[in-house]
Amino acid sequence: MNDYLKAIIIFLAVSLILGVVVVSAVNIIDGREIFSTQLIGTISNGVGTNTVTNAANTNSNTNTAVNNANTASGVQAATLKVARGNYVLTPSVFKKGVPIRITADIANMPGCSKSFTIPDFNIRKSLSTSDNIIEFTPDKSGTFRMACTMNMYTGSLTITDDGNAPTGIAAQQQAQAASNVASKSGGSGSGCSMGSGGGCGCGG
Repeated sequence: MNDYLKAIIIFLAVSLILGVVVVSAVNIIDGREIFSTQLIGTISNGVGTNTVTNAANTNSNTNTAVNNANTASGVQAATLKVARGNYVLTPSVFKKGVPIRITADIANMPGCSKSFTIPDFNIRKSLSTSDNIIEFTPDKSGTFRMACTMNMYTGSLTITDDGNAPTGIAAQQQAQAASNVASKSGGSGSGCSMGSGGGCGCGG
């Protein structure tokens, strides 16, 4: 009888020890998996944030260098074209109070993109191969919308007090603002209202 009880007690003790070992092993494995997941997520987020920040800073530095040279010459020169369905202005950041001269690349401006407007500066022009220059002097700061008269093509330009593009977080915020302004509906009108010379939407 004593031997039988001893056997049961030993069996229960061994079972208890094995149970503790198994539970501990599972917890350790789970902990490693959680740590690995958190570590990978942190690294991924860090890489993503750094990539966005570096890209924004690179674009900002390019704009700043170009605009400093333009401002020194007394005129801020830029080129305009259409890429992937949107207006692309290079550079896109300018100094307030200094004349801007935009040269349109007509070969890369299809259809109604030639009917160009910047509503906040009262710019409205039908561009053509013989008349592809837009000139004005910005008198206010901010990010402003460019659009064709049918709102099919949009883009934006930014005017700052010193002509320097924002950097770091400010550059990301400016990029987001530019995206919001460019995508906002409303433009300066609609329909084929520009007449001849590459007018809105009605052919090349």
